[in-house]
Amino acid sequence: MCISLWRALAMELDDVDPYGPDFAINLLDPFTMMKLKLWLDILKEVFWTPVTMYRLFVKLDEGGTVNGILMGVLTFITWLSFVVLLLAEYLTPVNGFYSLSLVFYFFFVTLVTSARFGVRLAKNINGNTVEDFFAVMFLYPVVAVQLRETMFGDGTVTLMPCLIPDMQYAVEEEEEEEEEERLKATNV
Repeated sequence: MCISLWRALAMELDDVDPYGPDFAINLLDPFTMMKLKLWLDILKEVFWTPVTMYRLFVKLDEGGTVNGILMGVLTFITWLSFVVLLLAEYLTPVNGFYSLSLVFYFFFVTLVTSARFGVRLAKNINGNTVEDFFAVMFLYPVVAVQLRETMFGDGTVTLMPCLIPDMQYAVEEEEEEEEEERLKATNV
């Protein structure tokens, strides 16, 4: 709630461009568009996210310096530790692995959040770290697809203002009148 109020105020004061660039895929696209390819990509990213993050960190770090490679490897280690400890909770008689797995999951979420924030800076996309953190925490496979498509795929999209229906009809009528005038001019 506070973030949306802050953004609305920033847009009102022209500090933030409401029609600026945005991620190529919206976080809710899988639930609103129901495209099979998008769902298959999301299912793949459940397990493939560390590799995607490695590629992303290397690209954000301008060609793979030690920092980019280290961040990518840390992402893989934290994700793998999360999965292994979660499995150990259910496969061993010892209790307590679940809490350790959550520690590694939140470390993984923090690393992916830094990647998403880096993409925001590189592509000049509006947003903040709090949004990024919660998006990754609840929907990390969708965020991985979003980041992959933005950096390696289609890039960003520019948001366009929605026309008021009456204005849209006025624009269409104006275009029809111009077309009729062009036809009259060519017939004369």
